[in-house]
Amino acid sequence: MVPFYLVILEIFIYLSVAIWFIGMIYLIYGYFQSFLRKERVISWIFFGVNVGTTLILLILVILSLLAIFQPIIFGNDDISNESTLLNIAYFGISTLILAILWIIYLSSCSIYFTIFWKNDRLYFFGSYFDQTKNKKIIVNKHVLIYRNKIFFTIIFRFSKTYQYLTTKEN
Repeated sequence: MVPFYLVILEIFIYLSVAIWFIGMIYLIYGYFQSFLRKERVISWIFFGVNVGTTLILLILVILSLLAIFQPIIFGNDDISNESTLLNIAYFGISTLILAILWIIYLSSCSIYFTIFWKNDRLYFFGSYFDQTKNKKIIVNKHVLIYRNKIFFTIIFRFSKTYQYLTTKEN
Protein backbone atom coordinates (compact mmCIF):
# COMPACT_ATOMS: atom_id res chain seq x y z
CA MET A 1 0.00 0.00 0.00
CA VAL A 2 1.27 3.45 -0.96
CA PRO A 3 1.65 5.94 1.91
CA PHE A 4 -0.82 8.82 1.87
CA TYR A 5 1.88 11.50 1.91
CA LEU A 6 3.38 10.00 -1.25
CA VAL A 7 0.05 10.53 -3.02
CA ILE A 8 0.00 14.15 -1.81
CA LEU A 9 3.59 14.57 -3.01
CA GLU A 10 2.63 13.22 -6.41
CA ILE A 11 -0.22 15.73 -6.56
CA PHE A 12 2.27 18.52 -5.72
CA ILE A 13 4.55 17.41 -8.54
CA TYR A 14 1.67 17.25 -11.03
CA LEU A 15 0.64 20.71 -9.84
CA SER A 16 4.18 21.90 -10.65
CA VAL A 17 3.82 20.46 -14.14
CA ALA A 18 0.47 22.23 -14.57
CA ILE A 19 1.93 25.55 -13.38
CA TRP A 20 4.85 25.16 -15.77
CA PHE A 21 2.48 24.37 -18.66
CA ILE A 22 0.26 27.38 -17.92
CA GLY A 23 3.33 29.62 -17.67
CA MET A 24 4.64 28.36 -21.01
CA ILE A 25 1.33 29.08 -22.73
CA TYR A 26 1.35 32.54 -21.16
CA LEU A 27 4.92 33.22 -22.33
CA ILE A 28 4.26 32.02 -25.86
CA TYR A 29 1.10 34.13 -26.10
CA GLY A 30 2.84 37.19 -24.65
CA TYR A 31 5.85 36.96 -26.93
CA PHE A 32 3.75 36.41 -30.03
CA GLN A 33 1.63 39.39 -29.07
CA SER A 34 4.75 41.50 -28.47
CA PHE A 35 6.93 40.43 -31.38
CA LEU A 36 4.15 40.71 -33.95
CA ARG A 37 3.69 44.38 -33.05
CA LYS A 38 5.60 46.87 -35.13
CA GLU A 39 6.64 48.89 -32.07
CA ARG A 40 8.05 46.24 -29.76
CA VAL A 41 9.77 47.09 -26.51
CA ILE A 42 10.83 43.73 -25.11
CA SER A 43 14.59 43.40 -25.16
CA TRP A 44 16.49 40.22 -25.96
CA ILE A 45 17.93 40.16 -22.43
CA PHE A 46 14.41 39.98 -21.02
CA PHE A 47 13.60 37.22 -23.49
CA GLY A 48 16.74 35.33 -22.44
CA VAL A 49 15.94 35.63 -18.73
CA ASN A 50 12.45 34.23 -19.29
CA VAL A 51 13.65 31.38 -21.50
CA GLY A 52 16.44 30.55 -19.03
CA THR A 53 14.16 30.39 -16.01
CA THR A 54 11.64 28.37 -18.02
CA LEU A 55 14.26 25.78 -18.99
CA ILE A 56 15.61 25.53 -15.44
CA LEU A 57 12.12 24.93 -14.09
CA LEU A 58 11.45 22.39 -16.85
CA ILE A 59 14.55 20.42 -15.84
CA LEU A 60 13.48 20.45 -12.19
CA VAL A 61 9.94 19.35 -13.07
CA ILE A 62 11.27 16.48 -15.20
CA LEU A 63 13.62 15.41 -12.40
CA SER A 64 10.80 15.44 -9.86
CA LEU A 65 8.62 13.36 -12.19
CA LEU A 66 11.47 10.92 -12.70
CA ALA A 67 11.90 10.71 -8.93
CA ILE A 68 8.42 9.27 -8.60
CA PHE A 69 8.85 6.66 -11.32
CA GLN A 70 12.60 6.00 -10.92
CA PRO A 71 13.48 6.41 -7.22
CA ILE A 72 17.05 5.24 -7.82
CA ILE A 73 17.88 8.87 -8.70
CA PHE A 74 17.38 9.97 -5.08
CA GLY A 75 18.65 6.95 -3.20
CA ASN A 76 18.44 3.25 -3.68
CA ASP A 77 15.92 1.46 -5.87
CA ASP A 78 13.58 0.80 -2.94
CA ILE A 79 10.75 3.35 -2.73
CA SER A 80 9.89 2.15 0.76
CA ASN A 81 13.24 3.37 2.12
CA GLU A 82 12.64 6.39 4.36
CA SER A 83 15.65 8.40 3.18
CA THR A 84 14.66 7.94 -0.46
CA LEU A 85 11.12 9.09 0.29
CA LEU A 86 12.39 12.13 2.18
CA ASN A 87 14.69 13.09 -0.69
CA ILE A 88 11.83 12.77 -3.16
CA ALA A 89 9.55 14.77 -0.85
CA TYR A 90 12.05 17.60 -0.39
CA PHE A 91 12.69 17.80 -4.11
CA GLY A 92 9.00 17.66 -5.05
CA ILE A 93 7.99 20.34 -2.56
CA SER A 94 10.93 22.54 -3.60
CA THR A 95 9.92 22.19 -7.24
CA LEU A 96 6.36 23.23 -6.40
CA ILE A 97 7.59 26.27 -4.48
CA LEU A 98 9.87 27.25 -7.37
CA ALA A 99 7.00 26.82 -9.83
CA ILE A 100 4.81 29.11 -7.73
CA LEU A 101 7.61 31.71 -7.50
CA TRP A 102 8.13 31.43 -11.25
CA ILE A 103 4.46 32.08 -12.02
CA ILE A 104 4.55 35.09 -9.65
CA TYR A 105 7.60 36.37 -11.53
CA LEU A 106 5.79 35.92 -14.86
CA SER A 107 2.74 37.77 -13.61
CA SER A 108 4.93 40.66 -12.47
CA CYS A 109 6.51 40.72 -15.94
CA SER A 110 3.17 40.77 -17.72
CA ILE A 111 3.34 44.54 -18.08
CA TYR A 112 6.10 44.13 -20.66
CA PHE A 113 3.77 42.25 -22.98
CA THR A 114 1.36 45.19 -23.04
CA ILE A 115 3.82 48.07 -23.49
CA PHE A 116 4.29 49.74 -26.83
CA TRP A 117 4.96 53.21 -28.10
CA LYS A 118 3.48 54.93 -31.08
CA ASN A 119 3.91 58.50 -32.33
CA ASP A 120 6.46 59.21 -29.59
CA ARG A 121 3.95 58.28 -26.87
CA LEU A 122 4.17 55.33 -24.50
CA TYR A 123 1.15 53.05 -23.99
CA PHE A 124 0.49 50.58 -21.16
CA PHE A 125 -2.37 48.11 -21.59
CA GLY A 126 -3.56 50.04 -24.63
CA SER A 127 -3.88 53.41 -22.88
CA TYR A 128 -1.52 56.39 -22.93
CA PHE A 129 1.01 56.47 -20.09
CA ASP A 130 1.26 60.09 -18.98
CA GLN A 131 4.41 60.64 -16.94
CA THR A 132 3.08 63.88 -15.51
CA LYS A 133 0.13 62.11 -13.83
CA ASN A 134 2.38 59.48 -12.28
CA LYS A 135 4.64 60.27 -9.35
CA LYS A 136 8.18 58.94 -9.58
CA ILE A 137 9.01 56.93 -6.49
CA ILE A 138 12.42 55.55 -7.42
CA VAL A 139 14.62 56.51 -10.34
CA ASN A 140 18.08 54.99 -10.47
CA LYS A 141 20.25 53.07 -12.90
CA HIS A 142 18.44 49.78 -12.22
CA VAL A 143 14.73 50.53 -11.99
CA LEU A 144 12.02 53.15 -12.54
CA ILE A 145 9.01 53.03 -10.26
CA TYR A 146 5.97 55.23 -10.89
CA ARG A 147 2.89 55.52 -8.70
CA ASN A 148 -0.58 56.53 -9.82
CA LYS A 149 -2.86 56.81 -6.75
CA ILE A 150 -2.99 53.10 -5.87
CA PHE A 151 -1.10 51.27 -8.61
CA PHE A 152 2.64 51.03 -9.12
CA THR A 153 4.42 50.65 -12.44
CA ILE A 154 7.83 49.03 -12.21
CA ILE A 155 10.17 49.22 -15.18
CA PHE A 156 13.51 47.42 -15.00
CA ARG A 157 16.70 48.59 -16.63
CA PHE A 158 17.02 45.78 -19.15
CA SER A 159 13.82 46.75 -20.98
CA LYS A 160 13.75 49.15 -23.90
CA THR A 161 10.98 51.05 -22.12
CA TYR A 162 13.43 52.03 -19.36
CA GLN A 163 15.82 53.34 -21.97
CA TYR A 164 12.98 55.14 -23.73
CA LEU A 165 11.69 56.81 -20.56
CA THR A 166 15.13 57.82 -19.29
CA THR A 167 16.13 59.36 -22.61
CA LYS A 168 12.83 61.27 -22.83
CA GLU A 169 13.45 62.83 -19.41
CA ASN A 170 16.82 64.30 -20.37
